[in-house]
Amino acid sequence: MYALGLSIDNISLLALTLCVGFVVDDAIVMLENIVRHVELGQKPFAAALIGSREVGFTILSMTMSLIAVFIPVIFMGGIIGRMFSEFGYVIGLAILISCVVSLTLTPMLCSRLIQEHDEHDKGWFLLRWFDLFFTGLTRGYQTTLRWAVNAPALMLTITLATFVVTGIMFVNIPKGFFPQEDAGLISISTVGPDDVSFDAMAARQQAVVAELRKDPDVLSVISSIGGGASSQLNSGRMFMQLRDKPARKDKIDAVIKRLGEEAAKVPGISTYFQAVQSINVGATSSRSQYQYALMSPDIDELRANAQKVQARMAQIPGISGVNSDLQIKARDAVVEIDRNNAAKLGVTVDQIRSILYSAYGTNQVSTIYAPENTYEVILEASDDYSSTQNMMRKLNVRSNSGALIPLDSVAHIVEKPAAVSLSHIGQLPSVTISFNLQPGVALSQAVAEIQKATQELDVPASISTQFQGNGAAVPGLASPACRSCYSRRCWWSTSCSASSMRASSIRSQFSPAFPRRASAPC
Repeated sequence: MYALGLSIDNISLLALTLCVGFVVDDAIVMLENIVRHVELGQKPFAAALIGSREVGFTILSMTMSLIAVFIPVIFMGGIIGRMFSEFGYVIGLAILISCVVSLTLTPMLCSRLIQEHDEHDKGWFLLRWFDLFFTGLTRGYQTTLRWAVNAPALMLTITLATFVVTGIMFVNIPKGFFPQEDAGLISISTVGPDDVSFDAMAARQQAVVAELRKDPDVLSVISSIGGGASSQLNSGRMFMQLRDKPARKDKIDAVIKRLGEEAAKVPGISTYFQAVQSINVGATSSRSQYQYALMSPDIDELRANAQKVQARMAQIPGISGVNSDLQIKARDAVVEIDRNNAAKLGVTVDQIRSILYSAYGTNQVSTIYAPENTYEVILEASDDYSSTQNMMRKLNVRSNSGALIPLDSVAHIVEKPAAVSLSHIGQLPSVTISFNLQPGVALSQAVAEIQKATQELDVPASISTQFQGNGAAVPGLASPACRSCYSRRCWWSTSCSASSMRASSIRSQFSPAFPRRASAPC
């Protein structure tokens, strides 16, 4: 492991735990065969030579067949392959080393440590009882084996029924990707109104932190606004550490439910919780653990249908914390200049832009040089000028004649609706709806309900849907169906009219020479 650059972690320890049952098989086969020859009257050294010669090829074939099972894991691609290649290396090497030990060390130890067989020495009292029990077990096995061989029709019927029941169970049993882990860490995302100011968002988030700190299982909370993957001022992040067990009696799901009820008491801010997992295959950063993405070149149609899907998902039992990265309720303040009046008063557009940048931008007017550091002097207006009602009336701009002209006499502010951000997946505009699962609900069940709800809403064919991250890795989950014909084909497929329309739309957006890709299954 050291030579291959592997370390002791959860994956390698899992491999070492599972290979315990494999590595003892080779030694048991060798040991039992040598002991058999000793009980037949051979000397221990001769029995070791004869026994190892008889089963040497058997042990080698057992080892090669086991290693062949784990070789595909080593060369598996994608994120799952990157994680489990270490598992394949460790368990394969352990089995290979056990083969070498069984063919060399085990026969040598048998020739030195096993004593000659004595028919009259039955050992301890418990060993005699064990011999009687084992003899009875062998006879019972012989009886059931004869019965099974003499009833081939019944046995074949049972075998076929087993296959059928296994298939039915595979389809109906709830499935997931990774089990929920309780690491004692919780990631919290907060969302305020789209047009909230920094001071208002900070006050609301501090109120949430104050409510969360009251919980006896909370040790510490780290809070921030904006920055990172979510740079909007209306978004915040918190990381919470809980008490370790057994001091903390409740599971992390119960703690999250309790904290959610406390955070809901703070008005004007939404709070979303998710337990921090050691392994997370999320495709994008989101406020909840699982993601469902909608993509379309038509932005207006995408936003309208994304809101319908989000509202419908919030009504599905077993799903909680439904939210999306769609933020279209913000407002922009646009300064409109009366150019005719500004020209009469001798004020230019550059002068207006300069005064606004000096008041609200990052205009560096000087630099302070200290012995150990330098400090930038940034010019800005006081808080009295921060409101849109006062900024234009209180700010003055100097005209070409040297007179001070109130800014509201040459310009005014118009508020317009705007979107905070526009997300993309690949090259398509997208809306990602994230959600959590309630305790006892499997991921496969939630995926099936969401797909059913999307079909019931009759989402247009120009919108493609797919699960991201852990939701896309549910065992047994097929590729998302085409929104037009619900066939299991890629949205690039030229055999589907809706897919061709999407491909043509992208080609027209980015390049007239965009190559047409051939039809292929997902």
